[in-house]
Amino acid sequence: MGFESPRTVLVLDFTDTDLAGLEVRMRSQTVQELKDGTARMASIASVAKSVLGLDPNDEAAAQAAIAGLDTEALDAVDDTFADFAKHLVSWNLTENGVDVPATLEGIGAQDSRFILRLVGAWQQGMSGVDNPLPRSSSNGRPPDALSMPMVPLEASLAS
Repeated sequence: MGFESPRTVLVLDFTDTDLAGLEVRMRSQTVQELKDGTARMASIASVAKSVLGLDPNDEAAAQAAIAGLDTEALDAVDDTFADFAKHLVSWNLTENGVDVPATLEGIGAQDSRFILRLVGAWQQGMSGVDNPLPRSSSNGRPPDALSMPMVPLEASLAS
């Protein structure tokens, strides 16, 4: 009988932020999904750089900025939200007292900066590293390495 690797469900922690009270549960990504997602984030950064800071009343500038983006970058944005939706298990998000469904449609009706914050929290949660590291963090060596018995190489070869 084989061993099946466990699927992790992350609970995103927004304690001590302006999103305190929000509860989001996400499935972790596979290694390939993580690699693909990391590549997409670079494309999203180029999109954000192009559109952030635009005057919201200047439609011509917005159209010019979007026209200047390549389709690959725009597809990366769509793929990121779709991937987030695929891994979203549940959330307690409401709008005007009505539950927002934990679906791509529900995500699509939200503020993009809000959802990108959730994507960032999810990515951080999957990395398993608090930001910043807690004061109790080790010096970088895994704890098991600190307690491993050390035997001189010559002695171990002789036996």
